[in-house]
Amino acid sequence: NWLSGHPWEPLGSPWEPLGSPWEPLGSRLSNSQNAPRQVEKDANAAWFLPQWAFDQINLTGRPEQLAGQGTLVGIFDTSPFPLAAGTHLASPPLNWIDQPLPIALQVSHPFFAATFKPSLKKLPDVRNHGLFIAGLVHALAPQASLQLVRVLDNDNRGDLFTLMREIFKFLKASTGIGSSWQGVAINLSLGIRIPPVEAGFKLPAELRALVYLMRAAHCLNVVVVAAAGNESTPSKVLPANMPAMMENVIGVAASNNDFERSCFANLGDLSAPGGDGGQARVNEKLDVKDRDCVPRAQDCDGPDCGYGVIGPALEPRPHTGYIFWTGSSFSTPMVSGLAALVQQAGGGAYTPDQVAEILYCGAVNPKQLNDLGKGVIDVARTLTECLRQYPAQQQNGASQDQVPPKADPSQEAGQAA
Repeated sequence: NWLSGHPWEPLGSPWEPLGSPWEPLGSRLSNSQNAPRQVEKDANAAWFLPQWAFDQINLTGRPEQLAGQGTLVGIFDTSPFPLAAGTHLASPPLNWIDQPLPIALQVSHPFFAATFKPSLKKLPDVRNHGLFIAGLVHALAPQASLQLVRVLDNDNRGDLFTLMREIFKFLKASTGIGSSWQGVAINLSLGIRIPPVEAGFKLPAELRALVYLMRAAHCLNVVVVAAAGNESTPSKVLPANMPAMMENVIGVAASNNDFERSCFANLGDLSAPGGDGGQARVNEKLDVKDRDCVPRAQDCDGPDCGYGVIGPALEPRPHTGYIFWTGSSFSTPMVSGLAALVQQAGGGAYTPDQVAEILYCGAVNPKQLNDLGKGVIDVARTLTECLRQYPAQQQNGASQDQVPPKADPSQEAGQAA
């Protein structure tokens, strides 16, 4: 979920998607550490639904009749399952994920287009990233169909061609002739490297292709939600990464348990709980500018710990089947799940722009902060007050100009960088 490193380094392709919330190559934290942090800590399964993140978004206010029935969410991420490359739509057993209902998850492990050389730095094993995200989508839309497509390796490295190929295949299968979904959404808790300002040119053709693919998804009535990223500091707030910055994508920033921007969070169109960073411990050797915003999910011990969000992970690690994690990666699936509920409520009649407008309508910003986008999502408000303002039969076919478009990243190098 994080655009990391300088794209012109000698390690691999400059267009690698990287998905780790804190620890991939080029992290402003990892360069100053002797060894990578652990990114997982066990959580009690009983803490999952009562956790502060779900309380903040008013999840218990979800109308019973809206659970995501007839909708599909595609999650393009890592996968912890021991499936061979070339496996498509397997259904691994996940009997411990039964909150609020048993989960039904289809998993694909396509062949990667690129072969990755070993990293010069020790990278964390975050294969549970994609399953964690699927669990958060499931918490909001427990009857939505979920597909997890492995486009990032266990250390969060992937190639752009594989990502675009699998999104294209997903769009073709989910929106083609015979498809009867009431709504389709895509969750992208990852980021793509783009040229820096000093490169002085517009987006290369490889990345313009991704822009066009997002436009195609929009034309096919597919809602795309992406993580804004975690590169900011308390004193320096950065814009969203790609693809969250694209005009046809809802970019999601991380908020903390005080309805404020998480200290690491980049700017997004909308916010949702993603945990927070905290002050460094005495024995951590970090630059002064980073000391007030370091990952502290390892310190969590209970559902009200604001440093992390709780989600499922594959046994045998962790021992409980649930872990704490931090980042805008985990804000994003809450928005994807809520988008699926809005699509169900509209019976498939809402366009992606109209879904976005309803989500923005329901967002709350009690402190009137400028760095939360439209605010933090509120499930109950979105699915009651805002749906009444946007009846599907009147909105279908309405003007596409209700949501002001973001700048097109294929046009301006400065915006892209």
